[in-house]
Amino acid sequence: MTEEELRSAVATLDLARAQLDGLAKQGELLRMALEEHMRAKETISRFNKTKTGERLLVPVGADCFVFAAVENNEDVIVSLGSDVMITDTTGDAIAKLDKRIKQMNDSEEELAKRMAELDGEVARLTEKVQSEYDEYRSQE
Repeated sequence: MTEEELRSAVATLDLARAQLDGLAKQGELLRMALEEHMRAKETISRFNKTKTGERLLVPVGADCFVFAAVENNEDVIVSLGSDVMITDTTGDAIAKLDKRIKQMNDSEEELAKRMAELDGEVARLTEKVQSEYDEYRSQE
């Protein structure tokens, strides 16, 4: 075992740890987006049950709400992305949110599998580096 081989093994371990950290950050962003979509679905569902003329609290973000009176409880504005918005029915908007929520749940499952695999790889590499380090130290 040479010092160069040991350095290479440590670099590989560091890379795997960095990838695991990156996946963990992706997972957190995915969870935040999932929560946002679930809140939107709940808000639209409640909005749809409100009668015309009734007042309701509308969340505007950061745990802030505004009072609003309902003029039309059947239509909502939905983003298609890239600042493109369309008017959609509450039912269609909820169906789109359900589809996105399912996709995010599927992505979260795949991410968890990948993280578990990478965690196993990190454990294996850690053992290998420790073993190689012990071998290197015994040669001195």
